[in-house]
Amino acid sequence: MLVDINQFKRINAQWGHRVGDKVLVSIVDIIQQSIRPDDILARLEGEVFGLLFTELNSAQAKIIAERMRKNVELLTGFSNRYDVPEQMTISIGTVFSTGDTRNISLVMTEADKALREAKSEGGNKVIIHHI
Repeated sequence: MLVDINQFKRINAQWGHRVGDKVLVSIVDIIQQSIRPDDILARLEGEVFGLLFTELNSAQAKIIAERMRKNVELLTGFSNRYDVPEQMTISIGTVFSTGDTRNISLVMTEADKALREAKSEGGNKVIIHHI
């Protein structure tokens, strides 16, 4: 699963890197509250994060992704406890493998395609691809 913080470059440009860092920390906290203890969250680059889940079916993955998306939108809204200056949203691209997919390059390529699709449809969306 790939997660991209929508409008993050604009936030950094408009509010500065200190606020950008606060946004990053806030979103990470919200995502960590939204996933299971054994799930793995890693910052891949800039405003893009990767999540690795095991023992999930497609429906469960969709539920977790939607929970993350909704929580970010809700918990960064007006007068939020994170003190970020505006409501934030995320776009999520997920790849679900029904088999024993060991080709990490294929998995990452499909997750990236799903993420780009979510962003091209306006962001604040979850897209799942199956391989």
